[in-house]
Amino acid sequence: MIEIESDRKDYSLIGIVLGYLGLIPFLLGATSALILDPVPVFLEEVVIVYSTIILSFLGGIQWGLALCSEKNKDGRLILSVFSSLVPWFLCLIFILFSDLPVFIFYFFFGIFHLAQLFIDKKIFSYIPIASWYLKMRYKLAYTVSSCHLILMLLSLQ
Repeated sequence: MIEIESDRKDYSLIGIVLGYLGLIPFLLGATSALILDPVPVFLEEVVIVYSTIILSFLGGIQWGLALCSEKNKDGRLILSVFSSLVPWFLCLIFILFSDLPVFIFYFFFGIFHLAQLFIDKKIFSYIPIASWYLKMRYKLAYTVSSCHLILMLLSLQ
């Protein structure tokens, strides 16, 4: 089992602050899309690339937890790589085939963030993890997915 309990109080404030700071690119992207018409291509690229980075980071968390616990270790290692490679592949398609409608990418990335949340929830049900982290993960995932939804809807106009 992973023993994180002793460090929970010391790192929750910085963890929460850093977690919410990670929303800035998504919030700026969605807000800019509401204000700017048309949305600059670089803004679309920034949001998609950043979304890929965050999903890879979340996959990395699963990799690290798998290394610290024997329960379903192989499955979690595979899932953690899958959580990084699928968004990376989708980002690559976005870059290589720039004529594809951007709403497709916003849709899938929004879904991926929610899927990663539910993967985390399942894994954290049998690995002791700081309670503040899972609560924050819900808020972050729903906010990020909402930003993707806003961007998707605005890109359809």
